[in-house]
Amino acid sequence: MRSRRPRGSRKLLGRQRHPRLALLTFGFYEQEWRRNPGFFGDLIGGAATVAWEHEALFSVTRVGPERDMASFLASVIDERFFDGLLIRVLPDITAADLAPLLAAGLPYVVIKRYIPGMPINCVIVDDAQAACRATAHLIDHGYRRIGLIYPPGAVVGRDRYLGYRLALAEHGLPYDPALVQPTADWFEERGRQALCTLMALPQPPEAVFAAGDQLAVGVYQAAGELGLRIPQDLAVLGYDDIPAAATLQPPLTTVRTSYHDFGARATALLLDLIAHRAEAPQRLVLDAPLIVRGSCGEHERPDTPISLIEG
Repeated sequence: MRSRRPRGSRKLLGRQRHPRLALLTFGFYEQEWRRNPGFFGDLIGGAATVAWEHEALFSVTRVGPERDMASFLASVIDERFFDGLLIRVLPDITAADLAPLLAAGLPYVVIKRYIPGMPINCVIVDDAQAACRATAHLIDHGYRRIGLIYPPGAVVGRDRYLGYRLALAEHGLPYDPALVQPTADWFEERGRQALCTLMALPQPPEAVFAAGDQLAVGVYQAAGELGLRIPQDLAVLGYDDIPAAATLQPPLTTVRTSYHDFGARATALLLDLIAHRAEAPQRLVLDAPLIVRGSCGEHERPDTPISLIEG
C-alpha cells in the first residue's frame, strides 16, 4: 500500500522548496566515530554528494546509544522539518524502532541493516553470499581448518556466519564450533583476543576469516605477538575493505563494501521516495566484490572459479 504523504508541506509560498534530508546514526559511541573516520567520512560524502547534486539540504546527527531510537524519531517527526531520513544503526533495527516513521508516512532509508521477514526501505549487501565467496577463496587456497571471528549481535554478523557455514557445506568440509569465535563488537581488541584463543587450540586454524576488517587488524596484532607470519603460518581474510586494509603488511585480502556507495545509493533512493518516483518498500542490494591482496598466500587451487578484483 502506498505510504501517505508525510506531515508538512514541501511547498513554501507557492514555490517548491529544497528537500530537507538528515542522516541519523544510532548506537555509535563517540570513540567509534574517532576510530572509524574513513567509514563515516565515506558514508557522509556519498550521501552529501547526491543531496547537493539535487539541491537538497543535508545534515548529520549522531544519536548516542543512551537514546531510544523510536522516541527520538517521534520527536523528529513532530518537528516537521525533514522530508526524509537516512538511518544508520550499529545494533539491529526492529519494527518497533521504525514504528513512528511508518505511522507518519515519512520517507526513510535504512543503511546496512534490514529486518528479517519485514519489507522496509534499505540499502544492503548480500552478506551471506559475500562471506560464502570469501570462505570459498580460502578453501580454494587449500586451507581446511578455517577459523571465523564475528559479532553475532548484528544481523550482518549472523549473515556472514551463515555464509561461512554455507561454504564449508558446499565444499564438503566439517563444521567445527571450536574454530568459531563470537565477539561482543567489531573492535580490533576483540580480534586480537579471538586469535589468541584460536591458536591455543590443540588443532589451531590454518586460516582465519575475520568478519570485519577491524577484527582482522586485531588478528594481525596477535599474530605478530605470537610469532606467526602472514600468510606463511596463518592466512587472514577480512570484510569491508577499510582504508587500513591496503596498508597492512601484507595487505589484507578482504570483501569490499563501499560506504560511499551506501551513502550515495541510499540518498538517491530517499529522494525518489520523497518525489514519489519510487513506491515503498524498496530493497537495494549492492555488490560486495572480493579484493585479492597478499594475506591468503600464493597456493590457490583452480577448483572453484570466483570473480575477483586485484587491488
